[in-house]
Amino acid sequence: QAGAPAFPTTLGSLPAGSVLPVQSIETIAPDFEVVSAFHTNVQLEQALSSDLALTVGFIRSRGNHLPVYRNINRVPTATTLGDGRPIFNTVAASRLFPAFNNILVAESGANSNYKAATFQLSKRMSHGYQFSMNYTLSKATDDAPEQNLVALVQGSLVLSDPSNRSRDLGPSVADQRHTFVWSFIGSPTFDIENKFLRHLINDNQFGVITTANSGETFNIVSNLDLNTDGVTGSDRPLGIGRNSGRTPKQFNVDLRHSRVFKFNERYKLEVTSEFVNIFNRLSLFQVNGTVTTDTAGNVTGGLPNFFLFPRAQTALDSRQFQLGFKFIF
Repeated sequence: QAGAPAFPTTLGSLPAGSVLPVQSIETIAPDFEVVSAFHTNVQLEQALSSDLALTVGFIRSRGNHLPVYRNINRVPTATTLGDGRPIFNTVAASRLFPAFNNILVAESGANSNYKAATFQLSKRMSHGYQFSMNYTLSKATDDAPEQNLVALVQGSLVLSDPSNRSRDLGPSVADQRHTFVWSFIGSPTFDIENKFLRHLINDNQFGVITTANSGETFNIVSNLDLNTDGVTGSDRPLGIGRNSGRTPKQFNVDLRHSRVFKFNERYKLEVTSEFVNIFNRLSLFQVNGTVTTDTAGNVTGGLPNFFLFPRAQTALDSRQFQLGFKFIF
């Protein structure tokens, strides 16, 4: 490119006539505090029989002083978006500190709240099988956009309104309202006189894990800097709450079978076969929630639709099979 040094020479000074752009900086608030968390877990277990028990629990987790980021170098104008979010002045001379463009400050003023009711029915190993059934009804909220989570499809999420943090109060990215898990292990024993049949149908163990939930949470944001605060990728369209997107329900079944071949009391061979996602269900867990809007924040390209609207997304593992052998001596 014009003005670039010849390789491998480094650029020791600006080419003649070049002017550096106004710099943007990041800083930390002087009153920044360390995150604190408080956890409560209460359970009541009741035996229903000699090998069956029911457990009911309540979980609460509260986080204080979560880091949250906002641009403090923009001045709002008298104009607002349709939902009241202020639109900021884009003239460089109007900055609070004109020597800089954007000043992104990390503050510790956000909070999170998680509440869950848990129900578990479990049976210990007896009569050749055991199982556990778990259901969780939960709700997780916070007002800290996910600036620090690198696993998101779209990162660098700062406050959508630098002047009002309450606009970002909504479901946490980890909010999952319904979760069900069922696990089963069976190792039946049959007393048959025929030695060959007895050896064929015994020494088998079957395992099943079934999970189902109400889908993953994701944020829906505009492709534009709607409030002109200098940050793109954090402004939501009009009428869209934070993390209001939800992927389709997830359902998965894993299956495991193992068989032990006994040569004598000392030598054994165990053969295992495992299926992950045996029904090959499609379970989405990351979604690109960026949508096309006009400058007023109205959606023009349609909201994410997983069946009609193409978009980049990531799914859990498809069906997999593995075979293993273990020699015991």
